[in-house]
Amino acid sequence: SKGNEGNWQSMFKHLKEYSKGLAVSFEQVTPKWLEGFKSYLQQVEKKDGTRLSENSIIAYFSRVSTVLKQAIKDDIIQKNPMLQVDAVRSKETRREFLTLEELKKLVDVPCSVPVLKQAFLLVL
Repeated sequence: SKGNEGNWQSMFKHLKEYSKGLAVSFEQVTPKWLEGFKSYLQQVEKKDGTRLSENSIIAYFSRVSTVLKQAIKDDIIQKNPMLQVDAVRSKETRREFLTLEELKKLVDVPCSVPVLKQAFLLVL
């Protein structure tokens, strides 16, 4: 998909920046190198001055892991250096839910488009 392709392209862009435009062989991808790339992703600033989102960091680092797993399958490397690196974990987020009382109140709220109200309540 285009979104998936865009994520791969962004990951490669960051790999290129991290490696300062130099080619990196599989032999150079060590646990230390991977930790450095993870740290780079966590600290890099985008053009607008903000940092990468946690989801982006996880996605990019996961794609590097995917490449290394494929390199094992293709017999390019013998050991996966990613196995010695802690994965990037997402932080627990706090979700908000409607209480039963709030949901009951919504049922009683008039709506000029009944099908819209039904669809909204169904999604909840």
